[in-house]
Amino acid sequence: MQLNLVILLIVSVIGLLDTGYLFYQKTVHKNPVACPLKGKCEIVLESKWSKMFGVKTELLGLLFYLVVFFSGLALMTYPAIFMKYINLLFIFILSGFVFASYLFYIQVKVIKHYCFYCIFSDVLILILLINVSTLIR
Repeated sequence: MQLNLVILLIVSVIGLLDTGYLFYQKTVHKNPVACPLKGKCEIVLESKWSKMFGVKTELLGLLFYLVVFFSGLALMTYPAIFMKYINLLFIFILSGFVFASYLFYIQVKVIKHYCFYCIFSDVLILILLINVSTLIR
């Protein structure tokens, strides 16, 4: 269990860095995002799907990874208290995975351009989902 929680924390920190970079570049610094692998990050990040309910998706991602990080920290620090809430964390991460999958579908089928950072975040969420599913008893 301890290893799973360490993985959860590490992956959530990587997700915070990923979404934090996007948020900083787009909102604070107002610079174009340098997209590796010849992706078209700007097209994706400026599309009408870059906001959900009026909130930028990179901010939603930041909040998602913050919740996962602090949940993992609580589970690691006080396992006897917080382990009974592992199902809620699983449902939260599963919801994030469904949302990320929807956005990936939009990139592939509608926008027809890809954002490296978005796809990287999708992979991180999948890793989180697999990881937390092993903690459920």
